[in-house]
Amino acid sequence: MNRKLAGAILAAVLIGAAVVYAPFLPIEFENANDEPEQPTISLADLETGSFIEVELRSSRVFVVRDFDNEIYVFSVPFSDSAYWLPEFDWSHPAVPCAQFEPDNKEGLLIPDGKFRCVLPDHGEFFRYEHSWSYSGDNQGYRTSDMKVADHEITDDSVVLLRWE
Repeated sequence: MNRKLAGAILAAVLIGAAVVYAPFLPIEFENANDEPEQPTISLADLETGSFIEVELRSSRVFVVRDFDNEIYVFSVPFSDSAYWLPEFDWSHPAVPCAQFEPDNKEGLLIPDGKFRCVLPDHGEFFRYEHSWSYSGDNQGYRTSDMKVADHEITDDSVVLLRWE
């Protein structure tokens, strides 16, 4: 009887240890809801002078085909229902913006327009310093250029190589 009791106690201890330590084991489970390894953005409907905004987990990607038919791909951090713009550098996004987009009318870029924070209005200095050309050049003098997403362009799509 003692042997059966000892075996039962040992089994209970081992099961208890497994339950306690299981969350700390570095086991990765595949999730059917994970994003694909490399998101692909179709360029089929991207006309000259237009843009596409793509929602990812913690960023938004803007694909722009400017008036010279050049394609630019930018990444902007996004969380808590806000775009996060840089104070000075994109490695430290610190300024929340409820609505960030290129100047456009119904999805078509406005000539000589800019990327900018539409809401809220933080004042004249912010409007100047936190605006970027469609090619990503900062219009101010303290803030860095737009963050270019790591990507490859194929004949009919943009493939993101790294994303957040």
